[in-house]
Amino acid sequence: MIDFIKKRDGNTFIIFDDISRLSRNVTDYHLLKVTIKQYGGIFISLKEDLESGNPIAEFQENMLIVY
Repeated sequence: MIDFIKKRDGNTFIIFDDISRLSRNVTDYHLLKVTIKQYGGIFISLKEDLESGNPIAEFQENMLIVY
């Protein structure tokens, strides 16, 4: 997926239903998220708020990863 995003011009939307399917390790998840964003990827979750910067949403995001 990262190779695909690197080759594209502009933004690429990464849409998923459940963030725990992306990674179940908090460190790996955030590293992957930063890497994808670095190359123009935009995370869109059908269930969770991942982009608001709201501290409660960030806490919930971390809890969902380890669940």
